[in-house]
Order: sequence, then C-alpha cells, then structure tokens
Amino acid sequence: MIAAANAFLAGLTDTQKTATQFTVHSTEWRLWSNVDSYARQGVTLADMTDDQKALGTALLKSALSADGLETTEKIRKINQAAG
Repeated sequence: MIAAANAFLAGLTDTQKTATQFTVHSTEWRLWSNVDSYARQGVTLADMTDDQKALGTALLKSALSADGLETTEKIRKINQAAG
C-alpha cells in the first residue's frame, strides 16, 4: 500500500499534491459531502489524467478487499449516473 500511495503521489502535479495531502490533525480530510454544490476538498477525478486515475485505482486495490473495491466501484458508478 505504501508503494501504491507513493506512486499515486508521484503521478500528481505539485498543485494536485498540495490539494491532496493534509496533516492528520487538519479538518480538511474530515470534511465530506456527496452534494455537488459542496466545496469539496482535494482533487476530483475530473481533474485527473487517465494515468493518474489508474494510479488512484491501484492505490484502492492495494488498500481494499475485493468486496470493498467492488463496493467502491458501484458507488462511483451511482455518483456518475446521479450527475
């Protein structure tokens, strides 16, 4: 998982890295909403290249069980369909 995380970060631009990494005590990583009008933290998939998305998927694969990865993919598809 560490190697996948490092590869993911290495694939980001400096600006994306800044928007992606927060200290453990920061509030940014705790702020989350599935509402489109909410100002989201981090980098969106829409802002990532195909290579960056592949590195993100590799990170998820390294961190999640097969069931967890399947659930994640289903949620992503539902969110895409919902707009």
